[in-house]
Amino acid sequence: MIEALGLQHTRGVPLRNLCLLCAVLRSNGSPMHQRDWMLRGKDLGLRGFESVQEVGSLPTRVRHHLYSIEQLELARARGSFYSLTDIGYKIGSLAEAHDLQPSDRNPDDGDMEMPEAIQEALRRTLCASWYVRHWWLRYFMPREEFSLEELVAEGRDIVVELVPPRARARRQVHDGREISDTGYRLHSYFSIWESVHLDESARREIYEGLRKWALRVELVSEVAGWESIFEVEHEYQQRIEAPGSRLDRIYIVRRRLGNLDDFEVLLHQIKVQMGNKSRIRIPELTIYLSLQEGLSLKQIHQMLEMLYPERASKYFFETASAWLLKQPGNRFPIETYILLDGAWRTSIVFES
Repeated sequence: MIEALGLQHTRGVPLRNLCLLCAVLRSNGSPMHQRDWMLRGKDLGLRGFESVQEVGSLPTRVRHHLYSIEQLELARARGSFYSLTDIGYKIGSLAEAHDLQPSDRNPDDGDMEMPEAIQEALRRTLCASWYVRHWWLRYFMPREEFSLEELVAEGRDIVVELVPPRARARRQVHDGREISDTGYRLHSYFSIWESVHLDESARREIYEGLRKWALRVELVSEVAGWESIFEVEHEYQQRIEAPGSRLDRIYIVRRRLGNLDDFEVLLHQIKVQMGNKSRIRIPELTIYLSLQEGLSLKQIHQMLEMLYPERASKYFFETASAWLLKQPGNRFPIETYILLDGAWRTSIVFES
């Protein structure tokens, strides 16, 4: 099991909330008491801040925000008073400049809808944070110290294995703390890092927290159900623990397309590389664009959603039922297809 000493409780709080709190502290212009600061968050309507009161303990979810601010080095505490760091000041400025507003949507959706300038600043913040690098991002690299540019240029995929219950360890007691095996394993491409077993505390903090932060700002993306698509490479295969495990592949996002024309050029390049076939299965296209070109799944889906109505005379999208796609005989996870106009699309046909 991972040694949990040193893990905090950031719990993947909405990054949008952290940006807005930075904006509050920036507009205040001087150090601010944590309770006054969190009360301002309540006034803004931040999700999870409804029960903040002028006296008494801060709610657990609100304390998670403070832990996150400290671990991302957005602000520094002196006693109960907080002051912004340079990066916190920049993010607060961007939040004001883009008129960022609270969101009552799922944090994954709300964070991913933030302006690109803010997301870029947050990508740099995650890479600059020792905490995020040490507990999460280092597994993509052969070392623990690196910049965003180095991560994008040199980073290699990691595999998250979820082993079946029969292969999990029994409950253990370590230093008076009961440890349960959640079945989650992190396997790095680089042999310098041992595979990591996540207990429940580490699963919530690393897998549900730090991983989701990186996904929301498209620093990384992931392909689920990797074991059903391709044979796992030797570097990972020798670490996989149990037959029948689910394997998710998480990769660094290396490319961002500017417009639909760029995507169409890339689409035709792939068509040539696949032997000039007039029909390409969407899962095969998705996997190529993600793992070979480094596009996030969000970018791929956005481009296909634009291509479908705007270039309808050039491409035809074949359909299939969700029931059929979920059958055991289909080796591609349903996430690698795309839902357009109420129907699951399975292939793109290039019109002559």
